[in-house]
Amino acid sequence: MTMSIMLAAALAAQASAQPAVSFDWLIGQWVCQEESSAGGPVYRSEAWRPDGADGLIGEIQTTRVRGGVPDRRTIATLRITGRGNGSRMAYVPANGPAIIFRSVRQGSRDVVFESAGPGQPQRIAYRRGTFRRPGAGPGLGPRNLAVVESQLDGSRARHWTMSDVRMHVGRFCRSGG
Repeated sequence: MTMSIMLAAALAAQASAQPAVSFDWLIGQWVCQEESSAGGPVYRSEAWRPDGADGLIGEIQTTRVRGGVPDRRTIATLRITGRGNGSRMAYVPANGPAIIFRSVRQGSRDVVFESAGPGQPQRIAYRRGTFRRPGAGPGLGPRNLAVVESQLDGSRARHWTMSDVRMHVGRFCRSGG
């Protein structure tokens, strides 16, 4: 065997021997307060839990508080299956068909899912504890989660910087581009 073939075989064996990264860092309930409306504060939350197999189930909600009464609405339900690159995420909007995403990049505390379909969003990125939006103040701590939804070209980007619900004390998230 030539040296390049042996090196390629060794790298392939090393890559296959490395365990797939899990999504356990995403588990929890994440929340941020968006800009308040005339009717009261609006919160966005994502809750993730194990599905009992090898994936996670999530739910995105908004809660508008009017007159002290919360009005909670589910925006989408989500399901992640598999581990590592090539994992799938089904994003099911409350008023539309499912959009299937595939992970294209994953680290120990971040993941990017993409879908080339016509829906919005086409890219969803999650990052735990290290994301910092320009002009957004201090960087994230270990109990924070950044979420960015956009088109594949980066247009129509919406950003949320969320806190673990147990740590959330009137923190505002910035949504928008």
